[in-house]
Amino acid sequence: MMIFKISRVSPPPSEYLPKKYFKQNKLILADQGNGVVNILTKDKIKIGTIEKDSNFVTYFINDIYSNRLRKSPKYEANQLKFEITLVFKISNNSNFLVENFDNLVYSKIYRQFDYRYNSDKEFTKINNVEEIFVENIQFLDSVDIDNFNDRFGFPQKNNYETNFWEKCNCKFYYLPPFLF
Repeated sequence: MMIFKISRVSPPPSEYLPKKYFKQNKLILADQGNGVVNILTKDKIKIGTIEKDSNFVTYFINDIYSNRLRKSPKYEANQLKFEITLVFKISNNSNFLVENFDNLVYSKIYRQFDYRYNSDKEFTKINNVEEIFVENIQFLDSVDIDNFNDRFGFPQKNNYETNFWEKCNCKFYYLPPFLF
């Protein structure tokens, strides 16, 4: 059995905070001008970009380090893609080595797997997308725990009247490629 996270608020991917991730993988930043920086491996292979404008710094990373094959006596899962997008608001002292989530406005993790039970002849392609949109941050002295699901952190009810994400005119949102 392969377990995927079910609908819940995803935790921010702390292992992909730029300062930590770049240092851990010994990545090289190559400035291309016009606010674009290429992210290179120590072997000079491009695995992503950083785009910086007056409002945001955006990281696109193709995580080649975590692609892996998982096998058990009953199934096989091969991770084909693992793409991370992080967008931060520019702060007064912003640089390319962001080390916390204080200014995070958007996060997306996209994974693609080939999966099959050993009895299957063909693989099934599975796409997994986890997104976080930060609209507002509030610091509270206490939380009414009865209003939240204790397993996933979602409120017991929501105030969404429509599927706004289907027609979102958000700068960073676009439909996942497998929905086209």
